[in-house]
Amino acid sequence: MEVSIIPENSFPLRPKPDTESVTAELKKLIAKEKLRVFEKVQMQELIVLLGEFQRRLREEAIYYWKPNPAQSCFVRTVCPGRLFVAGNKTGKTEALVVDYLMKTLGIHPAQKAGLFPFPSIDARIVCSDFINGIKKAILPRVDKYLPPADKVEYSVVDKIYFLHNKSTLEAMSNEQDVIKFGSVDRHLVGHDEPCRQEIFGENVTRLTTYGGCWDIVQTPDWTDPQPWVRGELFPKARKFPDHGPEGIVLFSGTYQDNLANLDPDGVETWINSLSGVEKETRLKGIFPEGSSFIFADRFFHGIHTCEPFAINKNRLRFRAIDLGIDCPTVCLWAFLGNYSDREGKSSELEDVPVLYIYDEYYKRGKTIPESAQAIKEKTGSDEIHTTFIDPKSAAKRDDYSGLTRQKQWANEGVFTVFGKIDIDVGIQAILKLMLFGEKSPTGKLFPQLVIFDNCRQTIKELKSFTVNDLAKKDSGHCISALRWLSAANLTGKFARGSTIAGAYYGKDGLEQYMREYRAGLPADMGA
Repeated sequence: MEVSIIPENSFPLRPKPDTESVTAELKKLIAKEKLRVFEKVQMQELIVLLGEFQRRLREEAIYYWKPNPAQSCFVRTVCPGRLFVAGNKTGKTEALVVDYLMKTLGIHPAQKAGLFPFPSIDARIVCSDFINGIKKAILPRVDKYLPPADKVEYSVVDKIYFLHNKSTLEAMSNEQDVIKFGSVDRHLVGHDEPCRQEIFGENVTRLTTYGGCWDIVQTPDWTDPQPWVRGELFPKARKFPDHGPEGIVLFSGTYQDNLANLDPDGVETWINSLSGVEKETRLKGIFPEGSSFIFADRFFHGIHTCEPFAINKNRLRFRAIDLGIDCPTVCLWAFLGNYSDREGKSSELEDVPVLYIYDEYYKRGKTIPESAQAIKEKTGSDEIHTTFIDPKSAAKRDDYSGLTRQKQWANEGVFTVFGKIDIDVGIQAILKLMLFGEKSPTGKLFPQLVIFDNCRQTIKELKSFTVNDLAKKDSGHCISALRWLSAANLTGKFARGSTIAGAYYGKDGLEQYMREYRAGLPADMGA
């Protein structure tokens, strides 16, 4: 298949109905105190016409779809492989769905130009998962743009749309076994976010009978979960309008291409919520340099994360607070346990100590009393043995009261000790817990840091934190709180030994360790 690009004026397929003019004429008639007979007839005709226009826009939306600049380049290109790598909110998924629907319906301008000459088309779109990919992203867009008159049936079990012209559009998930992708040939296979390489290979195999096309649309992820795309496909592609030797074209774009369809206030809020590296990936659609990440290539879902579970009441609990008013105030809740806590039964990992992060507080613009109250409410009746706090900020004195921030927190009922100030020590402590550094009795290595799935901001920062963020004031606040907990070496100094009242960790050992910990702090930073 040769690479072809159809003209820019190919879309929309039909002129959009002029509902504004009809509405304006109706308003003029409604404003009159008394209507003559012909005006009453005219009003009735306008009402019927407006209703018909609205029906067309609702049921035949695909014919009036107008792509934004980034989408236009993508849908106008016919080639063996397309890589649409762009920032969030560019409209990548919509472009893929509309492009495939037009081709399965036989109404795509490229088909009218003889570039995709098949009487019926079997297409497949593969998503990252069933819930967030298929259910929330693909199916709503198909239902929006597929004219009801063209849909014969939808199989809920197989997730296949059967169309009036014998074409089909199938939705599948990266979660499925690779064997599920075999057997049936396809004309088109699109991937909404990269899939596993073996799935992509099987999909490409399905295209060989018809000489079909594949597509991948994605936003660069700071963790780059499918690095084979960047490593193997990118070198073969060339940026639009050029193409690589195998006919692969690379498309790019940002949210600015799609501003006409976005709420300005919502965009501003979204941008302000992003970290530095996220602004490169999610706004600009640029892959960051992987070597700059500190934790991302060592952090694995399902290994360093788990679903929340009921915590043994005898486990010792801790908190760590990173202060801020202009910046967010953060609190992490942690407890010391082992892998038996996670698995709910005894195992060979009984003696492997684990630091579990089980809850978080992350709020911007809150005063000390407000944050202290929220943290106490979130803690509830749980007994917290030690709360670590940001040593630099907590040691500062208030100009009005003369009290240190640590004292102000104490006045609100939150008593703290300083975390270790050395940033490198804290970073290395986190890495040590993450890097499978503890052996079970059988010699297996296991991480000693596990984070509950509900701690979303903490997980987000572990996936995105870079070397550059170390020097930034307003970044990595959960990482800072995690540093205080990790640098205290809770899993190493006193985690083993005596068992009191059924608790895995003895309080005698903890009290001794905390005395040593405080003694090791500088004189002006004591508890």
